Amino acid sequence: MGYEGRSNNDNILRAMEGASAKGVEVHKKKEEHKEIKENHNKEALWKELYTSEFNRLRREYPVKNDLGEDVDDEWYKETASVYADSILKLKERMQG
Repeated sequence: MGYEGRSNNDNILRAMEGASAKGVEVHKKKEEHKEIKENHNKEALWKELYTSEFNRLRREYPVKNDLGEDVDDEWYKETASVYADSILKLKERMQG
């Protein structure tokens, strides 16, 4: 009976180790999924900010910018990209 008990204890320990390893694996997968979701949300927010800034710049500067320079699609894209990056960085700084 003592031998059988010892065997059962070993089986229980192995089962616990397996469950622990499985738990670690599940936790890693959840963290990876969370990171992917956060990156997706960040990209979606950036695209939304970029589109908003691009449209705002087109309305506010139809022909020339504040420096009196002629504007084109490239200027709108570059400026909207800079503004979207800056807004996103500010938002991240304020949250964390």
